[in-house]
Amino acid sequence: MKRTILAGLICSMSSLCAAAFENIDFESARTNLFVVTQPDPLAGHGLATDVLPSWLAKYTTTEGAVLIPDSILVNAVVSSSFFSLNDSAAPISLPREGRFGLVASPWGAGLAGLRNDIVSQTGLIPENGLSLRFLSVGDPWDVYLNGVQVPLIGYDTPLAPGEGREILGDISAFAGQEVELKFVTRSVSFGYNGLDSIRFSPEAVPEPGALTLLLAGGALGWAVRRRRRAARL
Repeated sequence: MKRTILAGLICSMSSLCAAAFENIDFESARTNLFVVTQPDPLAGHGLATDVLPSWLAKYTTTEGAVLIPDSILVNAVVSSSFFSLNDSAAPISLPREGRFGLVASPWGAGLAGLRNDIVSQTGLIPENGLSLRFLSVGDPWDVYLNGVQVPLIGYDTPLAPGEGREILGDISAFAGQEVELKFVTRSVSFGYNGLDSIRFSPEAVPEPGALTLLLAGGALGWAVRRRRRAARL
């Protein structure tokens, strides 16, 4: 009994019992459970807890209400259904690493970007986590840690149509802490926001000069890997 109480006190005063972030590459989706949507035999939908495990997906309405979708589309690239799983098995898919990526469609249903789509989860940032890095496609995402917006770099990198770019943010102030990580869509022109390959890196955000070269190389790397995958299909 005393040991249980002591363990609880230790957990409450430290990050020792905090859980790591999960499914930040979106590869844990259980798509064998989804229901086919007619007339397209390749598109379907499944419970949000199956298609997007570990994440909480929600969206705001034009009236300001926050709603949580029950289901998420599978194999659909851009839709009016708020969130879809970007699956490499689909005839048309956006850039991603691995099989799955996430796509939000805040312009869906003719709302013209008046809605924000949000995905979030709580977890432990590694002790050596200095930067947050992720693949972004289409319109940008804003990132928040415990409600504090993280300054991001990489969105000004020239982007060819249909390609992704790596985005970086300095999270060194949150290293070793349990935080809420939240991605919020920002509508600009594409009408969709693609997200994949979220990771915490021990590498600090580079200085501006080195950053230009890094981001240019990163965009080129995504393009080369995508073309190689396409050539193998």
